[in-house]
Amino acid sequence: MKTEIVAHRGITHLAPENTLPALHYAWKRNISVEIDVRLTKDKKIVAFHDSHTKRLLGTKWHVNKIPLKTLISRKIVFSDQNISPLAEILKKLPKGPRLFIEIKCGNEIIPLLKECLLDVACNKLNQIAIISFNLNTLAKCIDEEIKTKFYWTGAKVRNPKLVPIDGFLCRYVSEESINIAHEQGYEIYAWTVNSYNEAYRLINLGVNGIVTDRALQIMEFLKKRINLE
Repeated sequence: MKTEIVAHRGITHLAPENTLPALHYAWKRNISVEIDVRLTKDKKIVAFHDSHTKRLLGTKWHVNKIPLKTLISRKIVFSDQNISPLAEILKKLPKGPRLFIEIKCGNEIIPLLKECLLDVACNKLNQIAIISFNLNTLAKCIDEEIKTKFYWTGAKVRNPKLVPIDGFLCRYVSEESINIAHEQGYEIYAWTVNSYNEAYRLINLGVNGIVTDRALQIMEFLKKRINLE
């Protein structure tokens, strides 16, 4: 089984998190990426992690209180980049690597997310996964018949009850939790893994994927380690 390496918010030491340049640095190496999404005041979906803009724009605006035009008019601090709308990211998603979309706001985003996916990426849905800490959010996405994969994020493998998810993103991953997930037919990804040795250990245990802030470095390390063996 090949372990999938996922760049957490893109290649963030080369470009600001969740921006198209950060994603392109991963995509051109065929590395999957994870982004966060929120709704603006005018119901547009943007790739943005925090509930407000202070950390990235220097000015504190709550994302859901600001229209898209205003939000993208400001450069991200210490860069020449703007916040990226999800529609632009979907248009640029190349064939091959996957896009993990983490919902960071309420369920009001779900019908708009479905609409965006169908309008822009209807032929790329097999490359897209939706993730959330909230199982109810995933259940509502499934009820909306969004045809992607779904992963429940949390500390460890848990019982999803009757929600037909595809797998888990877990902070704490052991050989036991990998075996439990696989025995029940689920995939399991570890996040956020930034240690070379931990990445190597998890791959040997059979984890399906690793979400990391150091995707390029870990890929190179693993190539060298595997070649040596």
